[in-house]
This record gives sequence, C-alpha cells and structure tokens, in this order.
Amino acid sequence: MGRYGKMTLVMLFLGFFFLITTSNSYSRLHEELSQPYILSGAVAGQADLAWYMEVEAVEAVTPVLSFDTTLSTKDASLSASVTAVTAEYLNLDFIQGNVFSNETNMPFLILNRYAAEHFLTEEKTEAIVSVSDNLTMTISDGERSAIVCGIFEDDLQQPVVYMSYSLAARILPKSERVDLRIRLSHAQDLEEGAKELKKLDVSLSYEEDLTQNWKRNKQQTYQTALSALVLILCAAVQIKEKHRQEIAAAQSERQALALSGIPWERLELLFLIRFFFAGLVCVIPAIGAATSMKSCSVLGILICGALWIVCAAVAGLPYPVPAKRN
Repeated sequence: MGRYGKMTLVMLFLGFFFLITTSNSYSRLHEELSQPYILSGAVAGQADLAWYMEVEAVEAVTPVLSFDTTLSTKDASLSASVTAVTAEYLNLDFIQGNVFSNETNMPFLILNRYAAEHFLTEEKTEAIVSVSDNLTMTISDGERSAIVCGIFEDDLQQPVVYMSYSLAARILPKSERVDLRIRLSHAQDLEEGAKELKKLDVSLSYEEDLTQNWKRNKQQTYQTALSALVLILCAAVQIKEKHRQEIAAAQSERQALALSGIPWERLELLFLIRFFFAGLVCVIPAIGAATSMKSCSVLGILICGALWIVCAAVAGLPYPVPAKRN
C-alpha cells in the first residue's frame, strides 16, 4: 500500500479513528439524553400535582419527605434514609411484592435489594428480610411497626427505602413548603420543562449549565464527525488520483498484465481491490486504537464500513481507456 503515500494512509487512519470514537460519543450522549431526568423542586403552601402534570415534559411528580431511620427485626437492624412519595410516582423493577397504598395507617415499606440483604446482627453478620416481614421503624422521635411490602432491583450499593407520603405527612412536623420530586420523560427536555415549571412558581434545584454542556458536546461531536468525513474523502480523492496517474502512465504494468492474460477492462478492477485493502489496512488499526480507549462502537464500525464502500464505488468509476498504439 506504500504506493499511495504515508500521508494519505495517515489521513485514512485518522478519519476512521475519529469517526468511530465520535460515533461512540454520540451514542452515549443520545442514550443519556433519552433517559428520564429527576428534578428537585419546592412550592410554598399547597402543591397542585395535576397542574404540574400538564407540562408536556413531565412524566410524573410527587411531594416528597425524607428522614433518617433505623429499621429493626428481632435480631438485626439497618440504618437508612426513608423517602416518602406517592405510589403513582414510583416506577420500580420489583423482584418481590408490590407497591404500597397511598392511604394507609400502617407504614408499608419498599426496599431495594441492597437494603433487604444488608441488615446486620449484633455479631455484625448480614441478615436478609423478605416481603411481609415485620419491622420496627424509628420516626419522629418514636417507634412504629412497619411491614415490608416490596423489594426492587436498582443496582445501587446503598440502602433505598420508600413509604407512603400521606402517612409520613401526618406523622412528621409540618413545613411551610412542599418539596417536590419531578420526573421528566427525557433529559433532553430539561431546559423546556424547567422553564414551564418555573412559570408555575416551582422553585427548582438543578445544574443550569447542564443543558449548555449537552449542546456543546453535541456540537463538538458533529464538528469532529465532519472533520473525519473530510479526511476520509480527501484520502479517497488522492487514491483515486493515484489510480488515474497509474492508468495513464503505467505502460509497463499494463503490458505485463496483458501478457498474463488479464484484459484491460479488468485492470480497473485491480485498482478497486487495491483501494479496498488500503482502507482495510487503515480501519483495523483505527478500530484497535478506539477499542483500547474504550471508545469503540458497533455503530461507528458500520458507518465506517458503509462510507468506505461508497468511496470504493466512486473510486471504481471507469476512466477513459487509453488509445492503443499502432
């Protein structure tokens, strides 16, 4: 492949490398923006949940109360923070049991797997609780009986506990404001959703620079992808020009091919095969480099392959056959 020049092959390698890594970055950014986003907010006085649900970007909203507690069984206990929310807000992957009822006088608790499996005995050995187990919960300077009604999976390595908001609001001291937890359908709706919620007098707490960072990352991704395309296309043009020069000037090679029984019409196919393998020699190291940086994606490889096929097809367009000498 040395006939194409080192600079051309370097341009091909860099073009493929940037395109693969950029595709990976874009895939990660797209996945992040497609995930739900949780906003923390607060309102003074009463919270009109139906009003907030009218905001197009809002998927779910709940008032929220949080307090630290100790959950105890007969011979084991767990220190955790309990989050009190409405049942409708929760969207959990239950492995046992189910969600609690909003209106209840008995604290029904939902635990994540980590919490359920990390109760400690006095000997510091781990104990496991299950659905329908009775617990004692410290709350508001007192103790109340509680029942485990559900256990869910969230892959967190820390205890997570939920209970009914309406019950917690009756037990805990009153506050002049209502804290809210608002789930947006997609993170990409953060800017518009926050704007609409602020119009409803909701005080929000979130990183306001986050949306600008997403926009900058997306813009940089597009710019890098464009640069990669330019590098690949420029290298393809240089290779095609090299082929043109060979067809015009390589008389001895054409004669040798003719003596070997290869007709002139198949000479262009030979150049096309060279073109294909030149790309292959560059794309494999690019995939290896991207993989070593953990920035390789199947999408990027497919895009590079499709692009190279297009370039090879263009490079394979026939040139005028030189006139035969008498």
